[in-house]
Amino acid sequence: RARVSCNPMIAPLTPAAFAARLEGRRVQGIRRRAKYIVLALSKGETLLIHLRMTGQLSLIPEHIPRDKHQHIVLSLDNGHELRFHDTRKFGRWILTRTPDRILERLGPEPLAKDFNQKLFSTQLRARRRQLKPLFLQNPLCYFTIN
Repeated sequence: RARVSCNPMIAPLTPAAFAARLEGRRVQGIRRRAKYIVLALSKGETLLIHLRMTGQLSLIPEHIPRDKHQHIVLSLDNGHELRFHDTRKFGRWILTRTPDRILERLGPEPLAKDFNQKLFSTQLRARRRQLKPLFLQNPLCYFTIN
């Protein structure tokens, strides 16, 4: 089961549609891609979670009362809940059957085996500007500085 108290976090789905698509799904795998937490679910669904600035995930026994900033709660079959706490409401959850449409735009994975210093140097040499704006704004550069 899923409960949502902040609709923009799951847009464009409504809380009812989001909950209906998640109900009964099993988590088949968990990984990260860039700043997304990627949950592969049964029946072809994928849940992408972006914590943004203040989001936090917690696995909590279901009998512990929720706090007002736990805006998304997934009830699990083991008596626990996966709770998304986000005071500023910046986080986003994307339920999709086509995760690659979002993830492929992120560019190469800096922790992948095929990413190396030569590729990084080539990308940097192609531009002459301050590093932070280059990293934050240039679609050819695939790094983020916080």
